Amino acid sequence: MDNVDSGAGGQAEHQNQYQQQQQQQQQSSYTPQTNNIIHSLNDLQLGLTESQKILNNTKKLSLENELSNLININNTVSNLFESVDQSSTSLKNFINHTEQSNELLNLYIKILSQNSYTLDLIKNNKSWKGINEHNYYYDMKAQKVHELSERLNHLKARKAERHRKKNNKTGSINTTTTSGATSINKITTKKR
Repeated sequence: MDNVDSGAGGQAEHQNQYQQQQQQQQQSSYTPQTNNIIHSLNDLQLGLTESQKILNNTKKLSLENELSNLININNTVSNLFESVDQSSTSLKNFINHTEQSNELLNLYIKILSQNSYTLDLIKNNKSWKGINEHNYYYDMKAQKVHELSERLNHLKARKAERHRKKNNKTGSINTTTTSGATSINKITTKKR
C-alpha cells in the first residue's frame, strides 16, 4: 500500500512541477501584483498539498492506533469470558461438594440420633444385662410360648375329637379348624 501511496505522491509532485513551469511561463506576461498573487496561490497550493499528506498520515496513524486498541479490547473481553467460564465450573464443583457434605452430615446426624436412642434405652432399662442375657431370656420365653401353644393345640385336638365323636353319634359331620394354634406356632418360630 505504501508503494501505491508513494507512486501516487510521485505523480502528484510531477504534476505540481509541470503546473509550476506553465505558471512561470504565464507569469512573465503578468504584472508584478498579479505575479505576487500567483506566487501566493502557488505557495498556498503547496501548503495544502503538504497538509493533505500530513492529514492522510495522521488519519492512517489514528486508524492503526484505534485498530490496536480494538484488538486489546477483544483480547480483554476474551479473557473475561474465559474467567467467567472458569468461575462457572468452580461454582458447579462447589455446589456438588456442598451437596455431598450435606448428605454426609445428614447421615452423621442419623447415626448420632440412633446412638443416643440406643444409649437411652440401655440406661433407662434396669433389666438390661447385655445381649447374651437378653437372648437367653427371649429364648426361655419363646420355649415357654412354644410349650403352651403345643398344649393348647393338644387341648383343641381333644376338644375337636370329643365334638366329632358327639356329632358322629348324632349323625352330623362338623369340622373344626385350629388356625389359632397355627398362628401361635408361627409367632414362636419367628422369635427363634
